[in-house]
Amino acid sequence: MDDAILFQNYSRDGETSTEIVLWTGKSTQWINFKHFFLSTLVFVGITVAYLYNGNDYILYAYIVPFFTAFWAWLYVQTTQYVLTNHRIVKKHGILNRYTFDVELYRVKDVLLIEPLFLRILGFGSIRLVTSQKTTENFTIPGIRKAKALREQIRKLVEERRINRGVREFDTN
Repeated sequence: MDDAILFQNYSRDGETSTEIVLWTGKSTQWINFKHFFLSTLVFVGITVAYLYNGNDYILYAYIVPFFTAFWAWLYVQTTQYVLTNHRIVKKHGILNRYTFDVELYRVKDVLLIEPLFLRILGFGSIRLVTSQKTTENFTIPGIRKAKALREQIRKLVEERRINRGVREFDTN
């Protein structure tokens, strides 16, 4: 069996269509910079408090910044994104696993977000605005080559909409 095939979907008329994985990725740990930086500041503050006070119980406070930074790191490590020719899937969770997916024909808009800090490092984020109620804003934060991925998603969305005969009609 080919590793590129993710799922086999069965349509209403009984025909099978295979979903092909086109891209998989994870966010960069640079999106955790604020957590790591603040944890370092708190760590230094605890060290100064210990040196000033000398109370050994202050050392237990090291657990808080360490756990905060570790949890943020672990969350990014356990989050994976998969783009197929039919949908985008997000799998995440440390203790419990969650899987969200967005059918490509439900995507209304594809936004590229490049904050200065991430842009300098060569990363960007992609936000999908969808018609799906559970995931109206689906974000893929801090990925390399975000511009190319955005274009790939945009083209796939158009192809899926044409194949499914989906037209957008908003009423307000």
